[in-house]
Amino acid sequence: MTITAHMPEVTKTYKLEIITDTDGYKDYDEVQVTVNPYKLESIIPNPASSQVTVNYIADEASSACLMVVSTVTGISNNYILDVNATAINLDVSTYTSGLYSVALVCDGTIVDSKNLAKQ
Repeated sequence: MTITAHMPEVTKTYKLEIITDTDGYKDYDEVQVTVNPYKLESIIPNPASSQVTVNYIADEASSACLMVVSTVTGISNNYILDVNATAINLDVSTYTSGLYSVALVCDGTIVDSKNLAKQ
């Protein structure tokens, strides 16, 4: 079986053709690929001790925020984002050491997340 993947730039429906290697049987199906216009691009530095820069894309959202959630305690800190900006600097110096999940929330929905290690 051969699988070819492309990174679509717009939401689109694709027709799939599946051909088995053993008997050449063909089958068809349709799948819709939804492109997420929002993205957490990077968290630098990671691991961090005092400051991090979170780079994001949220320019098509009417509202956006970051949720930084401790994977141990579940305690979260929320930061309102400027949807027209592409980065925010966060002071994590008061955070306890451990792992955190950084979630990008656009228009009330979690659309992307990355892990952050706090030293």
